[in-house]
Amino acid sequence: MKRNWGLDELIEHFTFLPNEMQQVGNKSGETRMGFAVLFKFFQFEARFPTHKFEVPKAVIQYIAKQIETPAELYAQYDWAGRSITYHRTQIREFFGFREDTIQDAEEVIDWLCKNVLFQDHDFEHLVEIVYRRFREIKVVPPTPDRIERLIRAAIRTYEEQFFQATLGKMPTSSLSKLDSLVERIAFLDEEQGGSSSDEGLLSFQELKSDPGKPGVESVLREVSKLRTIRNLELPDDLFRDIPLKVLTKYRQRTATEDLRELRRHPDPIRYTLLAAFFRLRSMEITDNLIELLIQIVHRIGVRAERKVEKEILNDLRKVSNKYGILFNMAQSAINNPDGVIRDVIFPVVNEQTLRDLIKEFKHTGPAYREKIHTIIRASYGSQPEILQYDIPMAEILRDFGRFFHVLFLLVIYGEIFTTLIGNVFGISRQIQSLYNFPKSWLVLGILLASFLISQAGFTSLLTYLYPLFGYMGLILLIFLAAQRMPRD
Repeated sequence: MKRNWGLDELIEHFTFLPNEMQQVGNKSGETRMGFAVLFKFFQFEARFPTHKFEVPKAVIQYIAKQIETPAELYAQYDWAGRSITYHRTQIREFFGFREDTIQDAEEVIDWLCKNVLFQDHDFEHLVEIVYRRFREIKVVPPTPDRIERLIRAAIRTYEEQFFQATLGKMPTSSLSKLDSLVERIAFLDEEQGGSSSDEGLLSFQELKSDPGKPGVESVLREVSKLRTIRNLELPDDLFRDIPLKVLTKYRQRTATEDLRELRRHPDPIRYTLLAAFFRLRSMEITDNLIELLIQIVHRIGVRAERKVEKEILNDLRKVSNKYGILFNMAQSAINNPDGVIRDVIFPVVNEQTLRDLIKEFKHTGPAYREKIHTIIRASYGSQPEILQYDIPMAEILRDFGRFFHVLFLLVIYGEIFTTLIGNVFGISRQIQSLYNFPKSWLVLGILLASFLISQAGFTSLLTYLYPLFGYMGLILLIFLAAQRMPRD
């Protein structure tokens, strides 16, 4: 119970009603004071205080004023005699509560496992939930020590069920790959002191580590971690109904335990802890990769701007008083509209000043941004591996998981397929309007021709046919614009 109470709160929660005052009856002295305090404390908390001084002084004084008894008598109330036992029974019966039994504890444990522990393992919160549950079933809760043992027993029971259920969801192939990965990691930890091997195997410490500063090496290292975890092929729905904060508890437990301790656990515990760890690490590494790519793109842009600015500073002398120069030039041109530039303009603004002015405007306008973009594209182009693929974006998405990779390819091929259907239909209708060919043979011929053309390769078709169609479309637009529309 909290220690500080306002007058409004005391009136709301600790005021005796007439029927409640009858329970105080003819009791007197410290017995009257002790009973009244126990009565209102139980009414508010649905439990009895664990010791005499758990009740705040403000509450004692407010109750003492109502029953017209000195508050100091509460300290003299016998906390271990027969009177307090009788008072507790009387208060319990008035509010319709009964004492707890072993069966009540077992039912609360079962209720926690089915309704609470799948989403919340915070101990202090669980204590509040257990007290609230005993209040709902009108049972006086046990002592705080027994409440703690009850909660720990419920957590232990739930985890045994959860670990066993998780193991049952994991395919044999994933279990074998987990064992193989742990064996390789254990070998690295024992033989090479926890550092990665020349074959590219990662240690457990590296799988737990942060990505480090932005750079290509950091990206490649994170991609290697992600591929290692993806290769385990853990089911996507393994932890579908488990909240993130519960998985985080098991992830932290795995990260802090020594690998040898993890290997000593029974199969259900070991596989569940490892699966939870790698599932959350997969999510974290994916987030890290996105953050790294954003930072790298930003750094490339900043470096490009710095490089361009450095080149400009080396080649540029800033021209001052531009508006004055423009005024003098305009006034001279108006006064001598038929004059020669060298005779009219140069005496007002010399040739070198005009050249410097041209350089400054060239380096501060669209040309400046175009130069920066050129350098950025060159920086991206320095990554040669991605350029060898027909669909580079699909290869990038491969590292984010098979699902995204396949989904992107299905979208691309779906677009190609729908375009093929539309084009075949349109071409066949156009040809049939001119020649009386059988429709089935015409469609078959178009598909055969398309198949032969496709042998050139996706990249070649994009490189040559797309520009060709663009030029043909442009010629068609010019032809249509040249034709006179028929009048009604």
